[in-house]
Amino acid sequence: MAAAARFVAVFALLAAPWPGLGHAFADAVGSVATALADPFFSATNVTFALRAPTPEEHLPDWRGVIQVKQDLPEGPIRNAGAIDLRRAGYLQLATFVCLAAAWPWAWRERKLLAAVVALAVVGAATGASVLDYLAQIGALHVGDWAATAFALERRALVAAPGMAYAVPALAWLAIAKPGGAPSLLTAS
Repeated sequence: MAAAARFVAVFALLAAPWPGLGHAFADAVGSVATALADPFFSATNVTFALRAPTPEEHLPDWRGVIQVKQDLPEGPIRNAGAIDLRRAGYLQLATFVCLAAAWPWAWRERKLLAAVVALAVVGAATGASVLDYLAQIGALHVGDWAATAFALERRALVAAPGMAYAVPALAWLAIAKPGGAPSLLTAS
C-alpha cells in the first residue's frame, strides 16, 4: 500500500501545473534535440532547431517549436511547426519517475537500467513527433515506408489517449519482474 501512496504522491507533484515547468522542459528538450540533430543535418541543406515558444508566438508553455530551413537553388524554404511536449515526452518521463518512486527499495540498485530505458522511451516519443513532421514537410527524405512508420509511431506512442502512461508502464514491466531481478539482466 505504501508503494501506491508513493506513486500517487509523486504523480500529483509531477502532474500539477507548475508555472514555468512546460517552458523549462521545452527548452531542455529543444537543446538536446537540436544538438543531436546537428551532426545529421551538417552535410545537408537543412537547418533544424527545436525550442520553447517565445511570448510573441502566443503558444502554450508545453509546445516545442520546430524550425526548419532548407536552402534550395530556388531560394530558402522555411517551415515551422509545434509539437506538444507534455504528451510527447514529459508524461512518459513523469510516469517513469513515479514507478521508480513506488518500486521496492531493494530494486533501487538497478536505477541505471531503468534510466536508460526511460530515456529511450522519452526519446522515441519525442523523436516520433519530430521525425513525422520533418518527413511531412519534405526536409527528411526517407521514402514512403519510413514516413508511414514515423506517422504510425507518433500516432501509437503520442496521439493515442493513455499511451503516455501505458508505454512507460509496459517498458518498466519488461525491465523488472515484480519481486525479482530485471528480466533484461537474467538469462531465460
